[in-house]
Amino acid sequence: MLTTLIHQELLDNLMTFRFAAAVFITLLLVVTNTAVLIKDYERRLAGYNDAVKMHQRQLQETKTYSAGEVYVDRPPNPLSIFNVGFDEQLENKIEELLT
Repeated sequence: MLTTLIHQELLDNLMTFRFAAAVFITLLLVVTNTAVLIKDYERRLAGYNDAVKMHQRQLQETKTYSAGEVYVDRPPNPLSIFNVGFDEQLENKIEELLT
């Protein structure tokens, strides 16, 4: 008896226009947010690739190991297309002076 009543109430709420509108708006927001974050990820990935190439070129131009600086570049997180988190706040490179 109780399960029948709960089942009927759930079906009544799921068939309302308000529920359909909420699901539609939620799906629209998820798709829009993912599209924006994909473009942001591609921008950060291009910046990472440029930085890696620049640091490799700088490392090849140094004459001795003690004359240069070593950079460690951190790639963007591939799952940041769903949630950016701390990815934009963290430093993308670490530089170390060779002494």
